[in-house]
Amino acid sequence: MTISATETSPLQALFGPLGMTTAVLESDNSGTLVRSSLAWASGRDWARFGQLYLDQGSWNGKQLLPSNLVQQARTASRGSKQAYGAQWWLSRSMSRP
Repeated sequence: MTISATETSPLQALFGPLGMTTAVLESDNSGTLVRSSLAWASGRDWARFGQLYLDQGSWNGKQLLPSNLVQQARTASRGSKQAYGAQWWLSRSMSRP
């Protein structure tokens, strides 16, 4: 099963307002959407998604994601050796906020 950003779904609810028209989520072999992988989009669309997180979940003045969810993604998960938070790889560079 494949869900594209043009279908009505949670994907459309998030990717649609961002203007992510190339985004596609694929399921695993059992038909379950993994949501942590098997996601495809153009570089421009991924840049939009990244900008959403840089802007604390806000896009064009509208809060699409709760800011506490964004903060959780930017905070290292226990047991991750400071490498990732909520499915996001974290930069070890101190030059980034």
